[in-house]
Amino acid sequence: MTSMPTSITTQLLLLLLGALVFAALVWLAGDILALFVICFIFAYLFDPLTSWLEKRGLSRALAAAIITSTIVLAIGAALAIAGPLVYQQMQEMVRELQKVFTGLMRGMRQELRPYFPALQQIGLGGLVKPTPTEPPVADVAVPLATSLATTLGLLLLTPVVTFYLLKDWRRMLTWLVDEAPADKRPALRSLGSHIDRVMAAFLHGQAWVCVCCAVLYSIGLYATGLNYAIVIGVMSGAFKFLPYIGTAISVTIAVTTGVTQAGWDSYLMLGIGVTYLVTEFIESSFLSPWLIGDRVRLNPALVIFAVLLGGKLWGVLGIFIAIPVVAVGKVVLATWWRQQRGDEPALF
Repeated sequence: MTSMPTSITTQLLLLLLGALVFAALVWLAGDILALFVICFIFAYLFDPLTSWLEKRGLSRALAAAIITSTIVLAIGAALAIAGPLVYQQMQEMVRELQKVFTGLMRGMRQELRPYFPALQQIGLGGLVKPTPTEPPVADVAVPLATSLATTLGLLLLTPVVTFYLLKDWRRMLTWLVDEAPADKRPALRSLGSHIDRVMAAFLHGQAWVCVCCAVLYSIGLYATGLNYAIVIGVMSGAFKFLPYIGTAISVTIAVTTGVTQAGWDSYLMLGIGVTYLVTEFIESSFLSPWLIGDRVRLNPALVIFAVLLGGKLWGVLGIFIAIPVVAVGKVVLATWWRQQRGDEPALF
C-alpha cells in the first residue's frame, strides 16, 4: 500500500524535472526557438494537405516543396498588397498615440511638481528625474544592425526548415513510436492522439476564430468611423489568440485611438463598444463552439498566468506559445492520472 504513493511522487518529480529542463533549453535557445516554433506550426497545419497530395501520386518532397512555395508566395502577396496601407496606418496611429501619452506624462509631471521633495524622501525620485539624453548613434547602430541581420537570416531559413519538417513529418512521428518499447507503443499512440486533438482544436480552430474576428472588428470599426480601423481590426483579431488578455488590449487600443481622434465622443465610443460586444457575442456563442469546441478548456486564471509567465520568460514568442504548452501539459497530466487509475496502459 505504501509503494504506490512513492511511485507517484517519483513520477511527478521526473515530470517536473523534465519540464524544468525543457524550459531551460527553450530559454537558452532564444531567437532560434522562434524560427522552429513558426516552422513547426506551419508543418503541423499543412501536414494533412501534404499527405493528401502524396495520396494523389506526388512524392512527399514535391508536395512539401509546393506547399512551402505557396505559403511564401501567399505571405509575400499579402504583404505587397496590404502591407503599405497597414504600415502607413500603423505609423500614423503610433505617432498619434505617442502625442497623447507625451501630453499625459507632461500633465502628470506638472501635477506632481509640488510633491517632488516628498517623492524624493520616500524613494520615488525616479518619477521626477529629467528625461535622459539619447545615446550616441554609434551605441545604437551596432546592436540594431546585428538584430536586423539575425532577423533577416531567420526569415530566410524559415521556408527551408518548414520544407524539411513537412517532408519528414510522418517519418519523425513513426520513428518516435517505433523507438519506444513495444509495450509502451499503445499508450504513446493514445497520448499522441489526445495531444493532436487538442493542438488541432487550438491551432486550426483559433486561427479561424482570429480571422473571422478580424473581419468583424474591421467592418464594425470602419462603419463607426474610427481612424486606422483596418489596422486595429487586424490587430484585435490577432490578439484573439490570447483569450481575455488580448481582448482587453484591443479595447484599450481602440478606445485610446478614439479619444485621440474625437475626444470622448459619445457616438464613436458607443460604436466601438457595440463592435466589440457584438463580436465577442458571436465569437463565444457561435465561432468558438463550432471551430474549437470544448477540447481546450482552461481556467481563465490559469490562462492569464500562463500568458504572463510566457511573456516574462520568452517575450512575444512566449506569450503566443504559452496556452498551447499549458494545454498539452494538461493532456499529459490527465493521461498520467488515468494510467495511475488503470484506465489506460502505463506509459510513464
